[in-house]
Amino acid sequence: MENNEKVNLYEEANYAKALIDSLNEQIERLEKAAEELVATSAILHEDGIRDSPEIRISIGSGIYVGVSGLKFDRVLIPVGSGVLKEESRENATHKIDDNLKEISASLNSLYLRKKDIETRYESILAVLQNAGSGQTG
Repeated sequence: MENNEKVNLYEEANYAKALIDSLNEQIERLEKAAEELVATSAILHEDGIRDSPEIRISIGSGIYVGVSGLKFDRVLIPVGSGVLKEESRENATHKIDDNLKEISASLNSLYLRKKDIETRYESILAVLQNAGSGQTG
């Protein structure tokens, strides 16, 4: 294998590795968002949790306050730029569930893409290793 071919393969390997790292970051962010949506969905779906006399609500910085008798049929949903829109609990539940489906589909797509790129990356490394040991291929 000529040096020019090796250089091209090294560049391709570095590019593939950068793509894998980027995909891992995207996957991590989406997985965290999905976890939050699952927790929110559980609260909106479960009347037992919603109507519990002992609920803790975060007020920020890891500080929670206890509230009692919390009942809600309407919630505020952020729509962007700090604007909130009031929605019924049912509509909010549907939106959360739809968002969760979209994130799940995106995650599945990213997992497949990552697997393809990892396979390509490993193939490139194998070719480079064979070239380094004097084998042709």
